[in-house]
Amino acid sequence: MSGNNSSSPLRTAVLFAVVAVVFFVIGYYAHPQSAVVSVTPGNAMNASGTAQSGTGPSGQLTLVAAGTLDSLFPAIAAHMASIYPSIQVSNATQEYMGSLTAVREITALNRSFDLVATVDPRQIPAYMYPKYADWELCFATDPVVLVYSPSSRFASEINGTNWPSVITQSGVVVGAANANVDPNGYNAEFVLELEGLRLYGNKSAILDHFYVNGSNGTLEPNPAPGGIKIAPETQASALLDSGAIDFYFTYVSYAVANHLDYVNLGPWVDLGSFNSTYWDYYKQVSTKILGPSGALVTVSGAPVVDCATIPKNSPDVPVAKQFLLTLLSPLGTSLMNAQGFSVISPAYTDNVSALPQSLMPFVTPMPQALLSGISDS
Repeated sequence: MSGNNSSSPLRTAVLFAVVAVVFFVIGYYAHPQSAVVSVTPGNAMNASGTAQSGTGPSGQLTLVAAGTLDSLFPAIAAHMASIYPSIQVSNATQEYMGSLTAVREITALNRSFDLVATVDPRQIPAYMYPKYADWELCFATDPVVLVYSPSSRFASEINGTNWPSVITQSGVVVGAANANVDPNGYNAEFVLELEGLRLYGNKSAILDHFYVNGSNGTLEPNPAPGGIKIAPETQASALLDSGAIDFYFTYVSYAVANHLDYVNLGPWVDLGSFNSTYWDYYKQVSTKILGPSGALVTVSGAPVVDCATIPKNSPDVPVAKQFLLTLLSPLGTSLMNAQGFSVISPAYTDNVSALPQSLMPFVTPMPQALLSGISDS
């Protein structure tokens, strides 16, 4: 009797130890990335995507980003501010526009933001290095789709197979962004080239219905009736509702955020695949745009990838880092998935050595193939 009583505390201790190990292992494999994040005053987001009491930065978040991020980023910012009341978040200090215009805000207009984000992984290195930034973090892909409204011509007929013949019907008007300010615009051109190449072995077979060569070396809308209407992505939903256009080339996330019907274009065409075979296919097409400096630039087809950096003149680096930590947390991943983004996990970075230390547990080196395809013409 006395022998059994004296061994009971030991058995209890061993049991608690075993249970603790089991729960640790379960937690690690349920959240393998999150489990390696340490919580410090500079990295206050814990492994569950929530904050430690009494930690975190303070200040006003300012950012400039691609228009397609105008639903995701405010949601991320609002969650961050709910955790850290000392961080001020306002729509007035978040600006959304074409990626090339966003970069110009910093490089040409000398404005300062805590964060800048684009939808092409080549833009930040090409136009901001080394003066304005020296690293980027790429966190999601966002395939190109063709959105429409119930009142669009052929809305009941269009599908992933017949869309090229539908959009080239007489009287059908398709919308796209301006390629000189927004990658959404040159991605629309790539989609038309890739589908022409896939169907007819000719990059111009479908493209020429919508675009002609302009006097400045870039493509311009075909002046023939119907065809293409150049308009910012932010206006697409309103233009569809009004009947001014029938379809618009944009991203899945925009379609989801605006509750629009859309046609999946397939991995050979939608610039959304992370398979190297598709990457090689995308590279076969190209177009010319006016770069941030106004010079003519040749851009090749490449996957749509959402990337961000903290500029060297960021007014509030700690707030920017906390925003990215929130974006990469499990809650941020959930928000991205819910809004139609395909999350890159771990995120890609092109310069691990320059990345803020608090972000390093979330990243892996970027494939160099993603960084090629922008050159002076």
